[in-house]
Amino acid sequence: MDIKTQRIWAKNILEPVVSTLSISREYRSLAEFLIDRLDDYFFVKPSSSTGKYHPAFNNGEGGLVRHTLNVCMWWQQIYRAFEKELASFSGRDDIYDLGLLACLFHDAKKYGNEEDHSQYIKKDHDVRSMEWFLAEVKMYETMNDMSFDDEAINYIANAIDHHNGPWSTHGAPRTIFERLVFICDYASSQKIHEAEVFNVHDEAKN
Repeated sequence: MDIKTQRIWAKNILEPVVSTLSISREYRSLAEFLIDRLDDYFFVKPSSSTGKYHPAFNNGEGGLVRHTLNVCMWWQQIYRAFEKELASFSGRDDIYDLGLLACLFHDAKKYGNEEDHSQYIKKDHDVRSMEWFLAEVKMYETMNDMSFDDEAINYIANAIDHHNGPWSTHGAPRTIFERLVFICDYASSQKIHEAEVFNVHDEAKN
């Protein structure tokens, strides 16, 4: 597929996720703006440049998009399980949306900038993605003559910054919110998704 077709494909599979942004219409508009601002490679590259650290469905052409979708699906389930704890921790009614936005853009700069033409992921892509997110939000605010709640934007930025868990450039996640975003990314990247399921009891009889 050419890049225009690839972008349309990505938007179509991410749309059901974006449509669940429920509290503020501006969050959905921001998500659509940010998706349009992603580098072309985001829609083509695999999630793992070597194939060693992600299951097969996260790799190949469009693998990074499929990984992003899967991380968002994990967030939807993790949020349901920890909704009360997240509400108690944050005191916010938009914490689902903030987590989903963090999951959508946690790997925005996984291979650096487009002009880098990098074959391999950047070890500091957590920081790069966070800085990209903050810069793009400022641009969106300027273009639309509005401002988001600073606390909300910081929640998202910090979760992106620490999404690699104990391997994050700036250290391990510090809050339940950041830890749960990390868990969504970590769970999506595990090759247990490819494991064959078998009956242990039947196996023991042989």
